[in-house]
Amino acid sequence: MRLTLGLIAFLLPLSAADFTATFLHVNDTHARVEPTVIQGKSYGGMARLGTLIERYRQSDPNPIVLHAGDAFQGTFYFNVYDGLADVAFLNAMHLDAMTVGNHEFDKGPATLGAFARNAQFPLVSANLDVDSEPALAGRVQRSDILTRGGERIGIVGGITNDALNISSPGPNVRLRDQHSALQAEIDALTRQGVNKIVLLTHIGYRPELELARTLHNVDVIVGGHSHTLLGTTTAPGFPMSQGPYPTIVDNPDQGKTVVVQSWEGEKVLGRIQVTFDEQGRVTRWSNTQPVLVDESVPEQPALRALLAAFEKPIAQQRDRKVAEAAEPLPKPALGG
Repeated sequence: MRLTLGLIAFLLPLSAADFTATFLHVNDTHARVEPTVIQGKSYGGMARLGTLIERYRQSDPNPIVLHAGDAFQGTFYFNVYDGLADVAFLNAMHLDAMTVGNHEFDKGPATLGAFARNAQFPLVSANLDVDSEPALAGRVQRSDILTRGGERIGIVGGITNDALNISSPGPNVRLRDQHSALQAEIDALTRQGVNKIVLLTHIGYRPELELARTLHNVDVIVGGHSHTLLGTTTAPGFPMSQGPYPTIVDNPDQGKTVVVQSWEGEKVLGRIQVTFDEQGRVTRWSNTQPVLVDESVPEQPALRALLAAFEKPIAQQRDRKVAEAAEPLPKPALGG
């Protein structure tokens, strides 16, 4: 059996002071609360995702569940519920933190404000300034601190520099300089004695790799925005992988930063275990690949029941007649 260096490192004995956390993550779910059909097979769906998250919560050390932004926009569920269906599912799965994506502003700050008021998890973004926006003031934190196994893990959020140009945040929402805002928040957590720092970013795979190379004291980056499939998990109709899962970057502290994404629409669930030494430095990581959320994963009954409640108005929208052709439409020509 061939072992990768990452797996070999992960199998080595742990010292008494080592700490391992499991990061379960999705990004760019875009209101895909139902499964998506690709070449006749269905993938994703919040009810299946809930089954996997509960399974790994029971089996994996110190699980942390994260969403890297863009829960909004993409299906009738957003058109009808303005993100409130999505937040209901994320609450039911006991999400630990979410960063704000650009699509969270597609219907203005008030819609995101309603999502934030209903969220039972923190929204984090260090470079997003909403202090002057009444619908959002006090509802987006720069960071959050989680505790697992007696250890504190800092979660620092970040959003793409294009957010103001590609969405509709309104005149009161501003962006801070991305690099300096992220570093300042990391430094603030470090001064509080938090030595395990996760960036939860909606910035894009390539820019996130650059942040890993230039920001100090970052251990893990859980990203989104670029809809990047990483690793070896694949199925017919899936895009090509854009890199290894995890992607390991040499950081400016002479250490390693672990970078992950999980494509889109919860068709795969990211799952990575990272071990830290007593000083909070990354010493090893698992080479587990993103988990395929396919038809073999049963739907969690409680989430299936929640979906059934949300489906009724959606079915009415789908069945509503919007136009009638005066004569049969021609069939498209084949070929070309």
